[in-house]
Amino acid sequence: MAVYKKPKKNLNKAEQLALAKSQWDSYTRARDNGHEEYIHMAKKCDAYYRGEQWDEYDMQTLDDQGRPALTINTILPTINAVLAEQSTKKADIQFKPRGGGNQEVADVLTKVYAQIADNNKLDWTEAQVFSDGLIQDRGYFDVRVDFDDHVQGEVRIEAKDPLDILIDPDAKHYDPRTWNEIFETKWMSLDEIEEVYGQKQADQLRMLAETGTTL
Repeated sequence: MAVYKKPKKNLNKAEQLALAKSQWDSYTRARDNGHEEYIHMAKKCDAYYRGEQWDEYDMQTLDDQGRPALTINTILPTINAVLAEQSTKKADIQFKPRGGGNQEVADVLTKVYAQIADNNKLDWTEAQVFSDGLIQDRGYFDVRVDFDDHVQGEVRIEAKDPLDILIDPDAKHYDPRTWNEIFETKWMSLDEIEEVYGQKQADQLRMLAETGTTL
């Protein structure tokens, strides 16, 4: 999904195609200007962490010579030690009044934060994002208001796969608010698309897929 101004309702077919084309062009620009290189690097780092540190050509060469491909993986225990440090030294979040604030409100905010953290199993989510950043260089929290369980909404916090997130190629800062756009990619079946977006859109995609005229 990309960040863009919400289009007006009841777009005609030409306007829909123009919007989809604009989204696709933005996506391919982000994909082709750094994301594919990042995926290659991130997968290599993950393989090194798991002990897969030889490429197939070198292994085949050693095998032809009758020599073993020995791996002494010092990366895994080092990273695991850092992950253990992170899990045992997490910050204890407490709110304190400033300016015209008062302690009662601060105490309520502390309890609200604790409730949100418990509902989202934030310790586990934070550990996942930290390990993603440590091993694959990037880690992402997805924080949003969810209305599945309550009409007034609840805070939902999830860890996103960094390989699925395409950032703005022109981004200069870590703060996503300064980015022009961000994309999340994932595969969906036609049944899932119908459930989320409706039967009309799913039927249109079925027709496009059958004719091969897809982006």
